[in-house]
Amino acid sequence: IGKTEKKAISQLEKLIKKYRGSYMEADLLLRLAELYMRRAKSALFFEINRQSEDMVSLMPKKVTSQSSKTYVKKAISIYDKIQARFPNFASMDMVLFNEAMACQQVGYDKKAVGLYWKLINNHKNSLLVPDAYLAIGEIDFKNKKFDKALARFNSIKKYPNSRAYPYALYKAGWSHYNLRDTM
Repeated sequence: IGKTEKKAISQLEKLIKKYRGSYMEADLLLRLAELYMRRAKSALFFEINRQSEDMVSLMPKKVTSQSSKTYVKKAISIYDKIQARFPNFASMDMVLFNEAMACQQVGYDKKAVGLYWKLINNHKNSLLVPDAYLAIGEIDFKNKKFDKALARFNSIKKYPNSRAYPYALYKAGWSHYNLRDTM
């Protein structure tokens, strides 16, 4: 798997050089970042299974191995490059969201929150807005800022058709509980 991923990354880097400055470059860079994120998942999977004979059913949310972190950080660097060089990229909401998620995986919560807010404020019609609110709410909840978390979860009520909606209601209930607010 690693060999195949390495080959795919190499091929994509060649295409990026070939199409540098064209309308395709930003999309190719986005694909490269996604490949690095995939490579991080693969590296983490094999590191976990190398340490245990049992199959792992759930992957940890936070990347802790050095090789996985390296790939995630490469992806973050590419997402930053896309933002800097292609501010009008059609899929910028996806770039912001994916980078924010990558930042969370390596413990850059403050940067992640900033990226989620940038998505919410600059791409109001994006389908990723409810997911961004949910992610910010999760960070606040993890940090025991239950009042802020509740506000983020309640923001998702404006998006009843989003996939984040049912989970946001559930987390809002837990936020009320932690605030000792029985309504």
